Amino acid sequence: MSRNARYTAFSFLRGVSHASCQWGVGTSPRWTVSFSTDRSIRRRPPRPRLGDVPTLETSADRSADRSTDRTTLAQLLETLRLSVHLAFAALLVVALVQFLARGYSPAHQVAVAAVSALLAVVYLVGTVWENRFAAGRTSRDLRRLTGPWLAVVLGLWILLVVLSADAVWLLFPLVFVSLALTGPWTGGLTVAACWAVVAVVPVLTGQRTGVGGIIGSGIGVLFAALTYWTYLRLTREAEHQRRIAEQLRATRDRLLAAENQAGRFAERERFSREIHDTLAQGFNSVLLLSRAARTALDQGRVPDAADQIEVITTTAHDNLVQTRALVAEGARAGSVPLVAALRQLTQDATRRARALGAEVTVELDTDDFDDTEDSVDSVGSVDSDGLGDSVLGTGDPSGTVAGVLLRVAQEAVANAVTHADASHIRLTLGVWDTEATLDIFDDGRGFDPAAVQRTATSGFGLSGMRQRVAEINGELTVDSTVSGVSGTVVAVRVPITQGGAL
Repeated sequence: MSRNARYTAFSFLRGVSHASCQWGVGTSPRWTVSFSTDRSIRRRPPRPRLGDVPTLETSADRSADRSTDRTTLAQLLETLRLSVHLAFAALLVVALVQFLARGYSPAHQVAVAAVSALLAVVYLVGTVWENRFAAGRTSRDLRRLTGPWLAVVLGLWILLVVLSADAVWLLFPLVFVSLALTGPWTGGLTVAACWAVVAVVPVLTGQRTGVGGIIGSGIGVLFAALTYWTYLRLTREAEHQRRIAEQLRATRDRLLAAENQAGRFAERERFSREIHDTLAQGFNSVLLLSRAARTALDQGRVPDAADQIEVITTTAHDNLVQTRALVAEGARAGSVPLVAALRQLTQDATRRARALGAEVTVELDTDDFDDTEDSVDSVGSVDSDGLGDSVLGTGDPSGTVAGVLLRVAQEAVANAVTHADASHIRLTLGVWDTEATLDIFDDGRGFDPAAVQRTATSGFGLSGMRQRVAEINGELTVDSTVSGVSGTVVAVRVPITQGGAL
């Protein structure tokens, strides 16, 4: 018998130990009425049950068995297995009672009762051991004795049929057991032999005559065989459904893990951009200004050092405000109009550059806007943390566009002052019906935008600007050349909508 065939064996035997109370045979009180393979697996590390459908299981699959919910189909199969064992017990008891009621001789009655009891004990011992082994309660693997055990059970049943024709009704559950233990071909021959015993032995012993018993028992055998094959198909379907459910759970878990990881990466990327565009620039200014102040003090230029220390104080205060805004995100301070924020940016950049000894002029072109409060507010506003709070016209209800434009302006101005040695930087803001534009021009040294690579200490600036603009469906272009003398132009174009959301 093949290993796979053995894996399908004893499907109906695994629960007899749980139903031993039906026999009147004492067993250990730890057995409960349960035939669930999953429940057995939960008790101990799983071993393959002889009644399970043969499948290629991995350790992960068996581990998943422990958490698999019992479906209606699985409960139905469990009920069928229990029904077979209960049917065997009930039919054996009924056959014995019916025989004893016929008034045979005491010796005959004792013989039938003894054979019935021996058959019950052998059947019970085999099924109890199988359940203990499958549940991991014993290390002795006696599956090699499956064939001899079945032979003993069938032999005792044949002897019982010889003594009492009432025992022929045990053929129905024995068909299930034989097919489960011996496979389709051997099981078919075994079932045919059992049917021949039912058809011939009662006639030879004078207990029954006529063809009714032969035909009836044959129909019963066919019905039992068809029922078994139906059970086998249902078992395979239940296993298939279980595997599909586990695959869906695994896929869902992988998707959730991927989403969580993507969320963490996105949050880390966002914080990296915010830190680079705010705190890192401020710390860099503090470092440069502190060095310049020390040099000024060493050279006796106290007024210059005082100016530089004042700028350091202002920059440190701004960094503190931005740090608090990043830590307590969502706590909004008063909003600042975008034009006012850009104008403050130009003033701070000019003062820091001059404190370092560089003659840099940073200007904001606001020809399209007057200086009235209503006009300035209509352009848009950002919070004191620079993330945006109000509107850009009527098309930036959350301040997103205003915040992106301010961040791009901060980064572009910082790059022009730090890396390009520019002497003149000009910002031009334009707001139209469906879009807003911001151009940052400097007359410093050019560079190759395509050659800028992101490293551990640099590169967040240009890539961060592109990502910010792309997130609001905007477009950012950088016009610059390494050998050019006309400087660099960073142009941003972002869409807005009238009277509503972006």
